Amino acid sequence: MAGHTAAPDLPQVAALLNHASSHGIVTARGDKTMRRFFTLEYWTDDGWYVGRFKEVPGVFSQGETLDELKENIADAYHMVISSDGEPPREGALTLEVGVEV
Repeated sequence: MAGHTAAPDLPQVAALLNHASSHGIVTARGDKTMRRFFTLEYWTDDGWYVGRFKEVPGVFSQGETLDELKENIADAYHMVISSDGEPPREGALTLEVGVEV
């Protein structure tokens, strides 16, 4: 039949979704997401790992281990990008602008 496509093999679809979710493409709920990578600059200070994302001003954190620092700085990044910081200005409009990354 022209233009007809066979139904997808469900185990193959499940394997593809599992692979995609492990690579930051699809969450467990099926939501689309994107994984970005940043440069973590870190150092030790009084036994703590301290670091910042070089590409995102203002994102700093610390942890007792390097793994804890990585978890904490990811949380700090999410807090920075999810907060507005300032109340909206009266009469201000918003516009979504795409930036290539």
